[in-house]
Amino acid sequence: MDPTSSNVSVKLGRVHELTTYGTKAVILFDHEGQVQRATLRSRNLIHDGILLPEDTSLEKYLPVDTEVYFKAHPFPDFNNEISQFYTLVCWKREDIDFPKHPLVRVFHGMCTQPCYFSHHAEGYGVAYCKEDPSELIKFLYHKVYIKGEKYREGLIGFKTTVEMQCDAVPTPVNPVDGTGWFALVLWRGKRPKTNEMKEFHLQSNMNENIKQLTQNCRSIFMRSTGQIIKLLDKEYGVALAMIRTNEWHTVLFHASACYLNETSLAQVNLRAVFQPGDKVNLVAAKAPSQLSYQWVASHVSIFKDPSVSII
Repeated sequence: MDPTSSNVSVKLGRVHELTTYGTKAVILFDHEGQVQRATLRSRNLIHDGILLPEDTSLEKYLPVDTEVYFKAHPFPDFNNEISQFYTLVCWKREDIDFPKHPLVRVFHGMCTQPCYFSHHAEGYGVAYCKEDPSELIKFLYHKVYIKGEKYREGLIGFKTTVEMQCDAVPTPVNPVDGTGWFALVLWRGKRPKTNEMKEFHLQSNMNENIKQLTQNCRSIFMRSTGQIIKLLDKEYGVALAMIRTNEWHTVLFHASACYLNETSLAQVNLRAVFQPGDKVNLVAAKAPSQLSYQWVASHVSIFKDPSVSII
């Protein structure tokens, strides 16, 4: 293992043992041809769509031999006898790799994702993932940090071939520039403190709950199509997303996530635009059982059949 290497890509591993009264786990995984060990603290596990509270016992959430996806970083102390890596975030494999319809994609967000600058677009920049250059990320210049300091020069002078990192959440794929992700923050060097990991806290304002989940790079996300089944009022509605044949999940959405022909419906009465039965495209985050819905949407738009051309 190269002790100077940065955080590893998302890996598949297996829980080897629980330690510290069950509040930590040791994950075994293959890295550069060798079996390595990564330590996971309970507060870094996504369960039921959200992070577990600090010092929760992992015994009932993550039994030994459970397969997990996780993102890790080398310990600063390379003489650590327990593990060579510490885990930044962890997802159970069964929450992502379950049987689903071929057109449904379930995946996790981008957390501390290595990336490179690609090009300037109209008022924003585009980066691409180091691991998969086809995954393009839109970023705003005021959300860029260099060595812990906010980048203040904007478009002028921004050009780098040095590896950067970002936290990002999915968006609909932009047909013009191909971006399918939006960077919450992008940095080089020291990680900024503006986007630290936060626990989910249930709010009385449902749209605030939606934002906590859809704007969290550690959430589990879904791209799918669905059908509107009910408009709760002028601001909220519920859609059904087909996960697999004869299995549908509920998706709550707010007007601020809705679009018609790329026009935002944030200030529009949804009942004047949508009606039950409308087929829609969805980007959504998994919701915890504290909410009454299985997913919450970050994007809802009328489905357009790509096989039908409009003249």
